[in-house]
Amino acid sequence: MSRWSTETKVTVGSKFGLLTVHYVDRDYYKHHHAIAFCLCDCGGSHKVRTDSLLRGETKSCGCLVRTHGKSKTSTYMTWYCMVGRCTKPEDVGFRWYGGRGIRVCERWLKFENFLEDMGEKPSKDHTLDRMDVDGNYELDNCRWATKAEQSSNRGYTRMWLWEEHSESVG
Repeated sequence: MSRWSTETKVTVGSKFGLLTVHYVDRDYYKHHHAIAFCLCDCGGSHKVRTDSLLRGETKSCGCLVRTHGKSKTSTYMTWYCMVGRCTKPEDVGFRWYGGRGIRVCERWLKFENFLEDMGEKPSKDHTLDRMDVDGNYELDNCRWATKAEQSSNRGYTRMWLWEEHSESVG
């Protein structure tokens, strides 16, 4: 039985999830499989291996996973790193966050909720700050802050007092 026997099920007009096959190139091989050029119900297009369509691995041009359209923004990357360092033991920062018991509130495990509560990152100079450094990532404990604002909010910051004036010294 040739490898084409199952891939002949992928024909022009075939529907796989949101994708409709527009053209099949059996002369173009990617890892020994033909390539289908598909149009998505959302209006996008996608080039995909035919075996991926048949196994149900590819169902859209990617629109099904791009629900908020913010996956390349600085705000999304801040959220993604926050979740990673608190929930993934393989994350390089886990020992300082999740390993210390710092958690992300259940609501913020979904990016859209985090964005609704915190808004967009105000500028490239802002980072996500936990006002209580031993507290969790949750609305009442987080703010967008500059590095200068954050530096005075560390567990090891010392304050100098001089004639009723206080100043953070790192």
